[in-house]
Amino acid sequence: MTGEKIAAQGAVTFWISQPSPYATFRRVVENLGYGDCVPNPRTDKSALECAVRETYGSKNKIVQSRKKPGKHGIELVDVERNENRNYYTTNFGAKVQDGQVVTDYGYANRDVLQEKFDEEKATLTSAAVSKTLTAILEKLQGSRSLKPTGGVYYLPPDSIRDWRRIAESIEDLGGTKVITVEVEMDPSLSSVVMATLREEVMVEALQMLDDLGRNTLSDAQVAARQTRAEALLEKVGVYESALERDLTDLRNAATLAKEAAMTAAIRQMPAVTV
Repeated sequence: MTGEKIAAQGAVTFWISQPSPYATFRRVVENLGYGDCVPNPRTDKSALECAVRETYGSKNKIVQSRKKPGKHGIELVDVERNENRNYYTTNFGAKVQDGQVVTDYGYANRDVLQEKFDEEKATLTSAAVSKTLTAILEKLQGSRSLKPTGGVYYLPPDSIRDWRRIAESIEDLGGTKVITVEVEMDPSLSSVVMATLREEVMVEALQMLDDLGRNTLSDAQVAARQTRAEALLEKVGVYESALERDLTDLRNAATLAKEAAMTAAIRQMPAVTV
């Protein structure tokens, strides 16, 4: 991991993620205390589609799902492209039963597909690696992406050390690179971070108030919103300190959501009879 050391008021971070062995990645992240941030292993369908594409895919072949693909599988389809219409012919079908690739309706090298399927099942995709990092960043009070297209984030000062430790452990697995640059908070960066925080807090708080106002949530759903409102309130406090800004309006919005969740929880408590 690379970084530039200055009198920091936070850090800007981004990463270039690469696939990683799932079991090893999960073990490392669990040891760091963030196992709940790792997505589940990819589905049989997803791994099979990748295996078919990697083994037999080309510009004029596409993978199509059958009805209920989890049970009935997928097909590799030949496409004959013409000016007026295209013609489609099934090349072969494949599905997964108890971890084994089964092929039908055409020729395919099942052993090659099985080997590739096993490889894909054991791999965490680059997108899933990125999803994990984003989830960890959120737990460390990192901002949502500072870019509309995603990929660049702000971290408050107190989170930088933990983030570097986590990033280094993930980089040690090979492939993924995390870049973190400690920064002074100039007006332009402060404005972007503030706008991102404001959108996050206001949108989530208003959505929670709307959800809670409907009185249709289960106990677990109310509790989840209370936890999220408390996290938003804590995050506002962290950013008030980091940005040296008065964020009363955001604190009020998060507080309203928290109080609404507490009220809903009390309302759902069973009546006590004497």
